[in-house]
Amino acid sequence: MTLRQVVDRFRRREGALMLYMVAVQITSQIAAPFFTPFMLEKLQYSYGLYVAMLATSYLARSAVLFFWGGMSGNTER
Repeated sequence: MTLRQVVDRFRRREGALMLYMVAVQITSQIAAPFFTPFMLEKLQYSYGLYVAMLATSYLARSAVLFFWGGMSGNTER
């Protein structure tokens, strides 16, 4: 895929979702360094609860990726 084709896709409707996903990733990466101090100091969560929340997030992400990976294998091209 050439750069021109990528730019053309973003100009059409199908690029809107990708642009949204990129924007969410950029903002979450900017906010990430501030998240841990906010949870531990401002909200006064214990470190154990914070780690449990992170572990739950990673487990959920792994389960969803496993599910989507299985679905992608069922399509024929």
